[in-house]
Amino acid sequence: PSRGFLTDMIYCLFEKLSSSNPHIKQMESEIRRIYSELKKEHDHPLIYLHAHSRGGMETYLATKDLPDEIKQSLHIMTYGSATIIPDKGLSHAENFVNERDMVPLTDYFGMRKYSNSVTFTGYKSNSLLWTSDHLIDNPGYVKAMNSAIKTYQKNERWKI
Repeated sequence: PSRGFLTDMIYCLFEKLSSSNPHIKQMESEIRRIYSELKKEHDHPLIYLHAHSRGGMETYLATKDLPDEIKQSLHIMTYGSATIIPDKGLSHAENFVNERDMVPLTDYFGMRKYSNSVTFTGYKSNSLLWTSDHLIDNPGYVKAMNSAIKTYQKNERWKI
């Protein structure tokens, strides 16, 4: 959960340095549990994860040490993530970025290295404050989410 921009940025710094906290461990455990449940019903289950801002970084940290079998079932979409998630070893990873969203720039090298996993939304607010370009409910990220949901609904393995 977000604790506000400045506090989240401080948490991001600590998480990038330590790479672990109780939320990350809990997320990893939940992904393993969900995978085990879905595996009973499907040979090749898909798990869809969406994350915004610090949640993108926490998703990356929670998934990076999972076994390959589980990673190959993950379809991850991030919006304004503090860490760019590469699609290496995953079913799919796509990181949506608004032009003026400064949070993804905290992972500048990730944006360059994994540019094939980065999609610019084309959205740029008229606001003088770039923070409005980072909000999850701005038109750029909403359009990207709606498009992703339509794609999922076409997949026969997609379940709510």
